[in-house]
Amino acid sequence: MPVRMAMNDMLRITVIGGGPVGLIFAALASSCMSEDEVRIRIYDHRWHLHRGRVEWKGPQQGNRRRQQVVTVQSRQYTLLPRQLFQHVFRQELSGNIWPTGPDSVAGLPPLNIRIASLEDGLLDWVRKCPQIELHRSKFEVERQPDELRDEHLVVICDGAGSQTRESLGIFGKPDANTFCRGGRPLEDVVLGLQVKSRLHPSAAVLLTLAQSRFLLNPGTNGEGFLNMRLTDEEALEVGGMCGAEPNKAVFNTSQFAHSALWSRIMDGLTLFDIDINDLKSVTSFKLSMAERPRFTSILFHQTLTSPATIATLLGDAAISVHFWPGRGLNTGIASAASLVTTVTGAWRKRSFREADFAAFEARMAQLQFRNQTRGFYGSMRVDDTTGDVTPIRDFISRSYQDGPPTHAQHQGKLCDPVGSIESFPQESSRPAASRVAELRSTTRPYRSADSGDGLSTRGEWTVGHLPPGRPGGRPRLGCRLK
Repeated sequence: MPVRMAMNDMLRITVIGGGPVGLIFAALASSCMSEDEVRIRIYDHRWHLHRGRVEWKGPQQGNRRRQQVVTVQSRQYTLLPRQLFQHVFRQELSGNIWPTGPDSVAGLPPLNIRIASLEDGLLDWVRKCPQIELHRSKFEVERQPDELRDEHLVVICDGAGSQTRESLGIFGKPDANTFCRGGRPLEDVVLGLQVKSRLHPSAAVLLTLAQSRFLLNPGTNGEGFLNMRLTDEEALEVGGMCGAEPNKAVFNTSQFAHSALWSRIMDGLTLFDIDINDLKSVTSFKLSMAERPRFTSILFHQTLTSPATIATLLGDAAISVHFWPGRGLNTGIASAASLVTTVTGAWRKRSFREADFAAFEARMAQLQFRNQTRGFYGSMRVDDTTGDVTPIRDFISRSYQDGPPTHAQHQGKLCDPVGSIESFPQESSRPAASRVAELRSTTRPYRSADSGDGLSTRGEWTVGHLPPGRPGGRPRLGCRLK
């Protein structure tokens, strides 16, 4: 038997992109398979070796860490092994800001955490996993194709503008027409204002839900980003200030002091009780989306000397979600868990087939429709009084045509939406907070909230049996509390 085929006893996976989704996928896979069963290598050029261990580069090494705060729903964080959850979502790093909702399970609330803190905790975790190799470099698929030839699975999760995905060209052509209006793409340009709010978190939530111009997602200490949706005219002004496309451009606050935008930025700071001295920086983002036809493809076919190599998309490389409804990272975690379920269930110490990934493709299509297509209509467009559908940015622009709104007009516009949010002000956060405290302190394993079945092969997971008739009797991830 050729030497290469003898290596098939071990599942070999390459992950391109070491952000939160790539690290979560690797952590989940390593929790399900032992060191003798799987080898996972992760490539990311944002890492370096410091005092003998792999760490994230900082500003001195040319890497600007992401300080934005993200909201992780309990439907997603309960998919993590208990010990991983306790390691990453420590009390001093994460907290309950938003109320429970449709994506909450077992009465557990969403948790807010800074992206940099999430990345630090995940990297620290996978560093200790013997199944995982960390490569401090950017994987360039055009120069290194032979390094993927003996892999069984290539997981591509290097961001919405994935160069790996585009270089391979095997996932079909994305369709942006779904997100067009009158032949024009419905794109948003947003300013991310790094701030510290003095408001109580519940007040910040109410004010965010009551309007569509500003979104404040703070951490437990009030620090976070106040996101400001721009009109077309404002976006052109920001583009002129940076001399390029207003995507991920970073500004000093002094650059806005004499701009027409400054008074409107001040409106947001005043609304959320933010002192001007607590505005630290301004970053612009361009938000656009495209619908992808597939998320799995054969990269290399099986030969006599090497296995078939399957390539998959995860995270923003697969589904780029408008962050206003807060579904991006949650979609990525759900897709990572789905892929781990598929891989661990289909692995038989031989090459994968495309058919093995049918359930994963279906799950990704479901996530794309739910969190991108359907969520898009609720976050970027609203119904006009005439029944027409109009981009929110156009409503914002219209509101300034007759001059800046008065204080009374602002108050009237806010009172009705705030008054319609009936349940949240009376909702007590104590039961939810106590459930999170239980998660952080106990060592008992998760149990399924619905049927008791779940997947676990390595300690923290529960071991269960699937309902009758499930194809192949394959396990699934389902770590839920009763």
